[in-house]
Amino acid sequence: MNEDRSVKFPIEAEMKVVITDGEGAFGVATIGLGFGSFPTEQEVQERIQRFEREELAQLQGYRLATAPELWDYACLERTGQKFATPAAYRDFAPLD
Repeated sequence: MNEDRSVKFPIEAEMKVVITDGEGAFGVATIGLGFGSFPTEQEVQERIQRFEREELAQLQGYRLATAPELWDYACLERTGQKFATPAAYRDFAPLD
């Protein structure tokens, strides 16, 4: 985690994570990222992993959406229909 957690901004950071049952049902989980500063990419990655391991495990039948499922979700939310998945959306880019 970020060693300098001093307050820098009057904010509360959250992210929305798309989850699915793998059969076409989607949900969105709001995950807190703390107060007063922006999280680093590593902190976001660690928080998603902790969410998957500890909190999502309690939602029986749901898991994190894959990259193509995220694309489907975005298309359905914006237009009400699905489109072909772009090649770049076959998998998530690694977070290094």
